[in-house]
Parts: sequence; structure tokens; C-alpha cells
Amino acid sequence: METAPGTGTMPPDVLLAIAMTAVADGVVVFDAAERIALVNPRVAALFRFDPDRVMVGMDMASFLSIVGTAVGWSAARIATVVDNHRRWQARQDSVDIDHHFDDGTILHINFAPLPGHCAVITYRDVTVERRLTDVVAAQAAQAERFRKEIATVVTETDAAAAEGQAMGRAGEAELELIVRDLGDVVVAAQQSTAAMQDAAQTSAMMAGMIDTVVDQVGHTSSAASGAMAHAHETVALSQGLSDRAGSIGSILDIIRAVARQTGLVALNAAIEAARSGEAGRGFAVVAAEVKTLATQTSDAVAQIEPQISAMQIATRDVVAAESRDRARHRRYPGPRGHRDRHGT
Repeated sequence: METAPGTGTMPPDVLLAIAMTAVADGVVVFDAAERIALVNPRVAALFRFDPDRVMVGMDMASFLSIVGTAVGWSAARIATVVDNHRRWQARQDSVDIDHHFDDGTILHINFAPLPGHCAVITYRDVTVERRLTDVVAAQAAQAERFRKEIATVVTETDAAAAEGQAMGRAGEAELELIVRDLGDVVVAAQQSTAAMQDAAQTSAMMAGMIDTVVDQVGHTSSAASGAMAHAHETVALSQGLSDRAGSIGSILDIIRAVARQTGLVALNAAIEAARSGEAGRGFAVVAAEVKTLATQTSDAVAQIEPQISAMQIATRDVVAAESRDRARHRRYPGPRGHRDRHGT
């Protein structure tokens, strides 16, 4: 077609060729017979092959074979791609796919049906767009992970605070137990002191009774004529001394039990003090002192017990000796006055 004189316009086919060259996307138009009706040089540039290899009138299978060979497809894959394009053209389907090159380039391919079973295929380089999309998605994912991590940290912080409060309440409860145990220790110590005082008083009474018995025995030895008069009193005193010695043994048993109880309370107080950490350090000192008191009490009982046993043995010997003397006097009462055979 020639240019109209004086109009300055160009033929439509020339304008179309210029426009197709200026288009940034690769464009291929196929007619109903699957032959190229229009193609721009951008297609060859995108797929990196010589533009002279593709021309108008080439069939779709040959064009796709050139493209497939350029991108490294196998013959089987090229055949599959040809079948897909024929099916899309027959069904008049509109298809969008991305093709990824080994060097990282990404081409977006759009197959659009045209009236009369024709079709147009456009190829567009979307490498930058897809990478930007990936970067945005990665940043969004990172932001979401950060949000979740912050939420996790906040949750763990709240849990730690709650645990700290619970531990504080548990510590207060343990301190209350320690104070209660220390109260038991004080009561046990008071009981031990009272028992020791009773033992001391009983020992003093036994000493006095022993002195009385000694005096009575000495008096009996120096005045044989009054021995029988004082024998009953001596036996009574000796028996009382034996009873007192027995009560001393019972008191010693009480003192031993109190010492054991005090030791156990001190051990419990020491354990609770250790579990309370810094808050229980003062109680640990008190528990150690109470344990020392229990040990000293047990030692004192161990020292007193042999002496009490000796006193008990001595009192039993005195009672037994007095009993034997009384029995002997009953069998051999001695002279009670002289009578003649007349009874005068």
C-alpha cells in the first residue's frame, strides 16, 4: 500500500511493524491453521535465539521447538508443550504461566484465544516483579515471625511473673512452716528444761534421803539396843529412795524422748531454711542452735543415767539388806526375860 499524496501517513502494515518492534513484550499471533501471522523481535531476544529463525508463516510446532531448544527442553517436553498449546487453541482457553530460566530469569507467558480459533501469545519478563513480590512476602513472613516471637516473649514473661508470684507465695508459706516448727522447737526445749529441773529436784531429794539412810544406819550400828526401833523407819526411807530412783529413770526416758523430738524439729527447720534460700538463713542459724541443744541434752542424759543406775542398785541393796535383817529378827527374836519353871 502506498502513502497517500500530501497526507504524510504510512501504510498500516508499516505502522504495525513499528509498533510491534516498540512493544516491550514478545508477541506471536497464530491463525486458525496454527501458523504465525505476526511476530515481533522481542520474542527472540527473550528466549535468546536468532530472530531470523522465526518468521511469518511458520507453524506453531516448529516455533515451539525452536523456543524449547533455546531453553533446554527435551524432545518429550517440547511435544507436551505443543499438545498443550493445541488444546488451549481448540478449547479457546486463556492460560497464564511462569517459566523460570536456570539463570534466574522469569518469563510470564499468556495464551489468549482470538475469534476464529486464532490465538495470541505474549511473553513478558517478570523477573524483577516476582523478586520484589518474593521480597515483600519474605518481609511479611519475617514480620509475622517477629510478631509471634514478641507474643511468645510476652507470654513467657507473664508466665515467669506468675511463677515468681507463686514462688513468693510458696516462700511465704514455707517461712510460716519454719516459724511454726521453731515454735515446736521452743516448746520441746521448754519441756526438756522442765524435765531436767524435775530430775535435778528428784536427785536432790534422793541425796537427802540417802544421807538420812546413812545416818540411820550409823545410828543403828552405834546403838544396837535401838536397832529394831529404827529398822522400820530405815526400811521405809530405803523403799522411798528406791521409788524415787525409779521415777528418776522415767524422767530420763522423758528427757531422751524430748531430745529426739527436738533433734527432729531442728532437722525439719534446717531443711525448710535451706529451701527458702536467703529468706531462711536466719532460721538456719536458729535450727543449728536447737540441734546443738538437743545434742547437749542427750549427752547430759547419757552422763546422768549411769549415776542414777548406781543409786538404784544401792537403794535396792539397802532395801534387801533391811528385809533380810528383819526376817532374821523374826526367826531369832533373842531373850525377852527369864522365867522359872513355875512361871514366876
